[in-house]
Amino acid sequence: MVEIRFTDKTQQKYTFDLLSWRRFCTILRILFPSVISIVSALFLLLIISAVGEQFLIYFVGLIPSKFYYVLGYQDFHGFMQETWKALLLISCVALAKSCKEYISSLLSVHWRDQLTTYLHHLYLKDVCYYQLNVLQVGKIDNPDQRIADDVKNLCTKFSSMVALLIISPITITYYTVKVAKVTGYVGPLCIYGFFVLSNIINKFIMSPVVNFKVKLDRKEGEFRYKHMQIRSHSESIAFYQAADVELNSTDRKFASLLDTLRHYVNREFWLHVSVNVCDYIGRIVSYIIIAIPVFSGDYSGMTPQDISSLVSANSFICMYLIYSFTQLIDLSNKVSVIAGISHRIGELIEVLLDVSPVSPQVPKPSSKYNVSCFRHQKLINEYSDDEDTSKLSNKENLDENEFFQIENVAIYPPNREGVLIEGFSLVIKYGRNILITGKTGSGKTSLLRMLYGLWPYVGGCVNKKNEKDFFILPQKPYLIDGSLEEQLIYPDKKKKKNEDLIGLAKMVGLEQVLSRVNGLKEQVDWNWYDVLTPGEMQRISFARLFYHRPKLVFLDESTSALSTTTEAQLYKQCEAYHITTVSVGHRESLRRFHNCELILDGNGSWSLKNILIFNG
Repeated sequence: MVEIRFTDKTQQKYTFDLLSWRRFCTILRILFPSVISIVSALFLLLIISAVGEQFLIYFVGLIPSKFYYVLGYQDFHGFMQETWKALLLISCVALAKSCKEYISSLLSVHWRDQLTTYLHHLYLKDVCYYQLNVLQVGKIDNPDQRIADDVKNLCTKFSSMVALLIISPITITYYTVKVAKVTGYVGPLCIYGFFVLSNIINKFIMSPVVNFKVKLDRKEGEFRYKHMQIRSHSESIAFYQAADVELNSTDRKFASLLDTLRHYVNREFWLHVSVNVCDYIGRIVSYIIIAIPVFSGDYSGMTPQDISSLVSANSFICMYLIYSFTQLIDLSNKVSVIAGISHRIGELIEVLLDVSPVSPQVPKPSSKYNVSCFRHQKLINEYSDDEDTSKLSNKENLDENEFFQIENVAIYPPNREGVLIEGFSLVIKYGRNILITGKTGSGKTSLLRMLYGLWPYVGGCVNKKNEKDFFILPQKPYLIDGSLEEQLIYPDKKKKKNEDLIGLAKMVGLEQVLSRVNGLKEQVDWNWYDVLTPGEMQRISFARLFYHRPKLVFLDESTSALSTTTEAQLYKQCEAYHITTVSVGHRESLRRFHNCELILDGNGSWSLKNILIFNG
């Protein structure tokens, strides 16, 4: 028996390390699709506005020294001039800061658009979403949360701090030169040493915070998913009178979330302590540094007013250099959050690219993607050590009337616990209606999943025609939000010309539903699952079938909620539309609509026999 080898990402430890940086760089390549783009233009404007803000802040910082000077000499005319200059400078700073924040918000919106669109086109292309959610390829938890919440948080936080990260080296270099002119090399050396020490301390405190941030996001997703389950299955829970069971289960999820949250808050507390201590010590260090030239006699011979003005100006320069460093230290909390989010989004991108036959290089996000999830071969490689266990589909080997040629394949469930079907061979061709029977868990639906490419097969070969010729009706159909017309034509986006949908709805017995929703195009705000009976849902499913009229349909218990009379009418309509049927079902009444019966015993064996009574 071949074992699956998956890495359990729920047990991984995440830190602010080289891996988080590599994953963040992958995300950056998506956020910046090209040099010439709206995003690049906004980013350039953000940097320009940030530089302008810093330029104005320098002159605003010198305002106190000007006032010390004119007030010390009781110069009223000079005081009025400095007041008007100060008001003008403060207004300009406020405008520059507002522009920077506005551009930052716009950039966040565009980044979210870029990254979410990119992930959507990978996640919702072909059956990638099925691989992640059902087969759990890559063991990715809560992909919906990673796309919806994590992307938003990453774009918001990164856009608010990116300008500071880029401008800070320039600001620090400029003010370092200024401080060196006032205090010599001692001043910058003290400030740099203070920053390095603070950064080392924060690094050791920050790493555990990153890991707990990832765990916290996962727990938040699990808790939210539990509430989504209750919302989606409220009626079933009510029928079972299982409110107490759901209460206990939900409380356990919440307790686990709170436990992780407490650990996160405890670890974050020490990070906040370190950041705040460094912040406030930095304010004192500036005065200690400016005292060096004062007590060394550099200002001897100057009047107290001149000394006050000079000390104010120089202390601002020292203080702002320290402030530039402490701003970077203050960003450590945001960096830890971004590192944690980068791990989660980066993992999702890696798995999605792995299950898609695309270049390992990150493709350019756009409205058109040429991405297709793997069907057979990559699944087989994921499940088997044998590189030659199967062959890819080959349409050229099929006769004109054949849909499938299946030769000597084995089907295993995703967990690999026991074989469902082995040594299986079958030809599905036009006009040959097949009834699949067997006990529960024998692999009837699993066989349909394999034929559709959702589940892997091992060994042998499966040749099939274009999947647009196929259609499948599950026992409980998928219903979307919107009008009845949108339900009937799903998954088409627009109605075909000259298609009589009202006649189609009446053909399958949906007259009451038509009356209830006031026609085809009336938009409804209720949940279709709450207002339709199981039989009406299955009638909608058959209406979709007759609207699309494929050459082959797989019916998975699709008439279980309908009467045998209605069932007969629908199967006869399939025959009238020349639709070949492959049905999974237990009803004896189904036998007369099929030519042969495929019997699965659940232990890997199978048999195919003709049905003697056909349409009898």
